[in-house]
Amino acid sequence: MTWTSWRLTRPAAIGAAALVALLATYLVAAGHTLRAALDSTGLLSCLSAGGSRQTCSDQAAAFYRTLNSLTGGQPVAAYLVLLPGLLGVFVGTPILVREIESGTLRLAWTQSVTRTRWLTSRLVIAGLVVVVAQLAITLLMTYWRGPVNMLDGRFEPTGYNIQGIVPLGYALAAFALGAFVGVTVRRSAPAFAITLAGYFLIRLVIENMLRGRFMTPLTVSWVGHAPTVLPSGAHGDWLMEQDIPKPGSGYPTVIIYQPADRFWTFQALELGITVAIAATLITLTYVWVRRRSH
Repeated sequence: MTWTSWRLTRPAAIGAAALVALLATYLVAAGHTLRAALDSTGLLSCLSAGGSRQTCSDQAAAFYRTLNSLTGGQPVAAYLVLLPGLLGVFVGTPILVREIESGTLRLAWTQSVTRTRWLTSRLVIAGLVVVVAQLAITLLMTYWRGPVNMLDGRFEPTGYNIQGIVPLGYALAAFALGAFVGVTVRRSAPAFAITLAGYFLIRLVIENMLRGRFMTPLTVSWVGHAPTVLPSGAHGDWLMEQDIPKPGSGYPTVIIYQPADRFWTFQALELGITVAIAATLITLTYVWVRRRSH
């Protein structure tokens, strides 16, 4: 059964490997170029000497020109955010629905293979493909993003979404959602559409409604001269809100932020949420297959 499951999953594994290879071709070369730009623009020396994005503005501008030349001015990081979901959806959705459509599911169950064993074998093999591919993609994205982190930090939303352990959680949630929708809807086209819509709904809810509430944000405010040390992306902080009044208005400047040392706490909490969603969906898939498939 394991060999059969691998053979059925092999096209998805080849596709995932091709995606990783394609990304590696671009991200490794781009990451190397950005690291060279840190030195050639003098940005690394300026930041190492205690400078900030503001005091190193000329060097930062030169660095961003290099970044824009590599991306063509396109928000590449925003596109990379989509990869965990797409990987999970396009591996998870077809593994069950195509067997149902083709009728091989009924054949498998007449070969002394229980529904539970069949489902476990299919999910484990395909799930391993998702995990391995997503870990490789995350390492590549982290390498590419490293130089940018020195200016923008890794806690701002785009950097946060493509680094750490959060991408793996979303890939698993998308995979589990695809498997559940596939076995319940039983048709490939609507299953893909529903899974994609459901995945983006999950992301929107977590990112816009839950993430900022994981821990109470900190606030710094002042009137007149600013404190010596302020929260900033270069320090790894997530600047959630900034209220900067007109000069001389007498109103305080207010910055609401999550400090850099909460990065891994937030990552762990968000991973826990997405893994819980995945586990729930996998459980529902087992229940559906055992009780309602025939």
